[in-house]
Amino acid sequence: MLTVFGPYALLVALALWLNRLDATGCKGKGFDVLVDGTPLMLISILYSSFLLMTGRSYFSGLLGVGGALLLFAVNRLKLAQFKEPLVFVDFGLFVQMIRHPRFYFPYIFPLPVVLTVAALTGVMGVLFWVQPSLGAEEVRLSRVLFLAALLPVILVLIRFSGAGKHWVKGLVERRQPTFDPNTDFANFGLTGSLLLHSLAHVHRDGKDGQGGLLPSDRPSPQCVWTESKLAPMVAPKPHVVLVQAESFFDIRRVDETIDSSLFTHFDRLRNESMAGQMKVSAHGAYTMRTEFSVLTGVPNGQLETDAMNPYLTAATRPVWSLAKHYKAQGYRCICVHPYDLKFFRRDKVMPNLGFDELHGEELFLSAKRVGPYVSDDSVADYILSLLEDSSEPLFVFAITIEAHGPWDEERFKMMNQPPEPVDGQDWGGGELVAYLTHLRNTDRMLGKLTDADAYGSDRPRIVAMYGDHVGCVPEDRPVNGNTEYIVWSDTNRQAVSQNIHAETLGGLMTRLSVESQKTD
Repeated sequence: MLTVFGPYALLVALALWLNRLDATGCKGKGFDVLVDGTPLMLISILYSSFLLMTGRSYFSGLLGVGGALLLFAVNRLKLAQFKEPLVFVDFGLFVQMIRHPRFYFPYIFPLPVVLTVAALTGVMGVLFWVQPSLGAEEVRLSRVLFLAALLPVILVLIRFSGAGKHWVKGLVERRQPTFDPNTDFANFGLTGSLLLHSLAHVHRDGKDGQGGLLPSDRPSPQCVWTESKLAPMVAPKPHVVLVQAESFFDIRRVDETIDSSLFTHFDRLRNESMAGQMKVSAHGAYTMRTEFSVLTGVPNGQLETDAMNPYLTAATRPVWSLAKHYKAQGYRCICVHPYDLKFFRRDKVMPNLGFDELHGEELFLSAKRVGPYVSDDSVADYILSLLEDSSEPLFVFAITIEAHGPWDEERFKMMNQPPEPVDGQDWGGGELVAYLTHLRNTDRMLGKLTDADAYGSDRPRIVAMYGDHVGCVPEDRPVNGNTEYIVWSDTNRQAVSQNIHAETLGGLMTRLSVESQKTD
């Protein structure tokens, strides 16, 4: 019995301690079924499953220790880099992680984590070789432990259907989650918040059209844009370009000594545009949160569980957006993204948001690249060619990719194109130089899109650009999570400095669309 339950007891103690370590809202409280019961259930299933498969308790116990430590470490890494814990939608990204490993593995599996996993794997191999298999009595105990661990899971699954739906909803209502990842993580622990959010998402009222992300061909009740900003437009209708610039923000807020020539065009345009900082709901990742709020006018905080990844639901139902507004005004709406459109399921989401056409990586096969990704300059040229060739007004929403991290020096070496040097920086090393190179290129893209000499159409134009989230600068260089935005018109050049939230940007664009016509 000691052979079976000795490693198990130590494993349970470690799992409960690790889970409570970060659950600061539970300090000083006794055993909680949600906070402590979820890691207990998970570790019991993991340990007993491997015990039955291998017949070796020490091997299974160390495997459980490795799993608990890995989950803890990955969660800590995400907290440090992206300012929030693991959320339930993260576990739906495994396919993307395999298809696009460069986007994920350098962040969640840095060298210390890889070395620790390798060391544990070696020790487990030795234990598997040295320890004899369990006896008949110990195997029976293992089966009892496995069934006991699995029973709560079976009960939860039963509750998922029929009358159980009301039980689950009642549990969620009693616990009153805020659906803010950091707040709920502190109150319920990692595994507790993951389970609570998962249950809430599956059984939320929004599944019946009552909450969360609402299916609609009309502006959502959650939309912050007023009717006056959605007024009908008259000819000549301007071309409208909206660019979501990857990891773009004014890094001079981190270090004021950074060369201002990085933002030559942005600084110039701020004197004849609406511009300022933009509050977003993500830090260093989760592009789709900012993207959705900008396109729909819906604050991320009003989406309940959809706030963590609104595209999970938007991929399955029509949602009113900026594209549908312009489409109703006679525009052709095009989404341009020089990457895999299946990423974040944009191939499903964008048609549901009202875009007529999706132009993906297949149209940029021969385009210039900076590092591994299509350059911002190529995106600007492509947008301008669309505007020049169109006899009808266009709304073009472009999602850039050049500046996507990680910004290691290898990304330039493999393309045999060194990053542009920046003088006077004593922090950040080669990664900072690479990042600043991308920021300079984004600024040049903005300059090209607003350059009269590069524009081959008589139709007025509106150009807006914003950063989806700030870049992951070192922790010793703290910065708020705001990005920068700009809304520029070639017929209504007035400097307006205004800090906004992401969901209000589309309203500024539609208002300027109408005001630019009045100026004409």
